[in-house]
Amino acid sequence: MKRTGLIVVVLVGMIAQAACGEITVVPADLNNGDPYRLIFVTEGGVSATSTDIGFYNGAVTSQADQSASLAALATNWSAVVSTPTGHARDYTSTIPGSDGVGIPIYNLQGERIANNYADLWDGYLLGDHSTIESGGVRYNQFGIDPGLELVWTGTNQGGFRNNGGLGSTGLITVGHSVQSTSQWIHGQYSTIPTPQYFLYGLSDVLDVPGSAEWEERVVGSYNAVARDYVGNGVFTEIGPPAFGYSLSIRKFDFPVPEGIPRDERSVIEFDVTGMDGSRLWEASFEFEIPSYSSGREPVEIYGYSGNGSMELADATAAGELLGSYIAEDFGLGSHSIPLDAGLLATLLDGSDYVGLRLQGSVSGTNSSVGELGPYSSPEPTIYLTFGPILGDADLDGYVDDDDLSLLLTNWGQVTDWEHGELSGTTPVNDDDLSILLSNWHAGTPPPAPTAIPEPASAALLLLGLVGLLRQRKIR
Repeated sequence: MKRTGLIVVVLVGMIAQAACGEITVVPADLNNGDPYRLIFVTEGGVSATSTDIGFYNGAVTSQADQSASLAALATNWSAVVSTPTGHARDYTSTIPGSDGVGIPIYNLQGERIANNYADLWDGYLLGDHSTIESGGVRYNQFGIDPGLELVWTGTNQGGFRNNGGLGSTGLITVGHSVQSTSQWIHGQYSTIPTPQYFLYGLSDVLDVPGSAEWEERVVGSYNAVARDYVGNGVFTEIGPPAFGYSLSIRKFDFPVPEGIPRDERSVIEFDVTGMDGSRLWEASFEFEIPSYSSGREPVEIYGYSGNGSMELADATAAGELLGSYIAEDFGLGSHSIPLDAGLLATLLDGSDYVGLRLQGSVSGTNSSVGELGPYSSPEPTIYLTFGPILGDADLDGYVDDDDLSLLLTNWGQVTDWEHGELSGTTPVNDDDLSILLSNWHAGTPPPAPTAIPEPASAALLLLGLVGLLRQRKIR
């Protein structure tokens, strides 16, 4: 009943236009299951005389409902305004830290205006700040760009109430809909609250339709298989006989059980049965801190024994902590920390399937991910390097005379691993021999071949058995 009253009495503007523009409600740069939010500028205006946030939320909701595409989303809409009793970032649940790192926000032409909540309130939207011809919130619920619109906000560039906010006396802050600088939210002042200016409407969190997909890939001569959330992991050929795997954290909000803080997690699981004769050579975690971070919650990397099936439970499965870091402990720039390769190797040896999980808390004011969030560049990434047992030239999982023979046969030759070049330097020389001898009898010996009797021996054995049978008959 209240919403209907708002539509009739409060909103001023044209009835939905017959010739409407196209709008984009599902961004093209996201994957199935990814979260996002939409923002638009209303086509109808209101005055700023009310101090009630419900009034402004109702106004943007009624405007969104005029678009069949927006109404079909069945989401809640919040006005991006501040009042004498509250801030826009509180009303819209966009507080960096306590509302998480945040998720990308798009206008109604599918243009990303902010990567996350910190990005929304850092003074600039994404886009070319030197022009008003593109960028900004810009589009109304019908997908039309009406040009510069004055938008009631009562808010400064940090998302906080400016002066008294909407409904107050004195100067009231107004934004410019086509701006991507701080003027998008704080462009000018109005000395009176009665003009029929417009509003920004921000959706609740939406998800790209379709379930999160798990993808299977095959790499190298080992037929190693990895199953992971699409876009998380990427196989990289390092060069025979080694191969690598990297896993980058990206926004993937698992519906975590009650009592577990909301956080960001990336999970892969891979089949190690195809890695016979190979070993984990190195494991590391690389990340970049582009600006100061006060996060005290750790980012952690876990390994766990898998079952060959990617499941939601893998997001919270118990595992072995392979490494962690706290952002505040590192300065600006790129960093690399080693992971416990020995512990991970134990998991690799003890299971047909091994999982890796990268996770960081985004709850509370001491967010661990912060600027390192899922859309930072480069993304925080796990790097694994696999290869044969050192010295195992013939790749049978065991260093023995056969490998030594290959090496000596190709002594002084420029060749590859499978012909004795073990050190990565050419030609085959003392360096390769040293590697082989240092790992002598490493690995598991292949099964001994079953002895097959020579034809003559087999005939003698048969005669012996016949003679034995005759003696038993005589007795």
